[in-house]
Amino acid sequence: MFAVMLFSPILILLLMPFIKPFTWKKLFWTFLVPLIPLTGLWDGIVSYLRTYSPEELEQLVEELESDDYNWEIGQIHGIGLHKITYLFGYPIRA
Repeated sequence: MFAVMLFSPILILLLMPFIKPFTWKKLFWTFLVPLIPLTGLWDGIVSYLRTYSPEELEQLVEELESDDYNWEIGQIHGIGLHKITYLFGYPIRA
């Protein structure tokens, strides 16, 4: 998924002219000063690095274990080879 993030500036460059409403400011900050593509790249990489693995999530909730609360941690398949990690916490009703 990290490699996909490296292509995000190219995707932004290709799609920006079609994003509505059309403004010259968007074109300026996309093509002349490529701030928008670089911001998209930075955001994608930082977001990727901030994600937790299921093992890391288990360590985070380990201290929160109780008899009246349940934690469910897992992964589902997303787009392509990408997996989406989830964490659900809910009280156990008697």
